[in-house]
Amino acid sequence: MIWAEDWVWGALASVTLIFFHVAALFVMSIVIFHDKIVKMRARSLFVSILIFSLLGTAAVLLHALEAAGWAALYWRLGAADEYADALLHSLGAYSTMGDTTITFEKKWRLML
Repeated sequence: MIWAEDWVWGALASVTLIFFHVAALFVMSIVIFHDKIVKMRARSLFVSILIFSLLGTAAVLLHALEAAGWAALYWRLGAADEYADALLHSLGAYSTMGDTTITFEKKWRLML
């Protein structure tokens, strides 16, 4: 099977990063629904906007960390020659912009 290795690495990375993502969202939900935060949000529109802006920024950073995790995997497995290329590809995939200048060997394409 030509795709056995990339399937295994892709599945392991997906499960790990999904767990990481869910754990981070769980922590964010605990913060946003904490009694003190709820009272602060109810008293001030500015505080509510500030809190949700911080959570939005945290979500963007979380996705950047996930893309960096995929890039590290691509680079470590040898699917990409340089980490910068792997990161560019990974960020392109996360943003749905795509990047046609970087192509991986056939055995790694299904991991994407």
